Amino acid sequence: MLLRITMMTKMHLPNIVRSWNYYERQHEWFRNHTRDKKGLGKSLGVLMLARSTRALQAVEIYSKQFYARKVQSQVQATVTAEGVKSGGTLKVIKAETWEAFTTESQEVRDTVFALRDAGKDAMKVKKEEEPAEPTPQQYAEYVSELS
Repeated sequence: MLLRITMMTKMHLPNIVRSWNYYERQHEWFRNHTRDKKGLGKSLGVLMLARSTRALQAVEIYSKQFYARKVQSQVQATVTAEGVKSGGTLKVIKAETWEAFTTESQEVRDTVFALRDAGKDAMKVKKEEEPAEPTPQQYAEYVSELS
């Protein structure tokens, strides 16, 4: 009798494993799709943990300052000419921004580099001023701002 049970177990083991994997996938899907994403915890996490961890690079600063005026039209032209799909648009934006930045005049580049250096200095000062953990008073302020 013991031999038959183990043989039956061996025969049904792949089905048991398959059904367990299915159960895990289903459980994970429900966890990811049924949580309340507009709760208080989500708001507090965004407010308190969304700190900049690095200073912007020169090309990123150039993009923030000059994208709409100097780069956007060229990006749109490239996207329509090459028939780029939505997934490749970011690649085109980065390439065109980099090309525009490298061909920009020296005085604009100097301005961008000065902004980059100021941003790095501001990040250093900000790191020194901020406490590592928010205080209970800061938590109370965040909660009162939400209501």
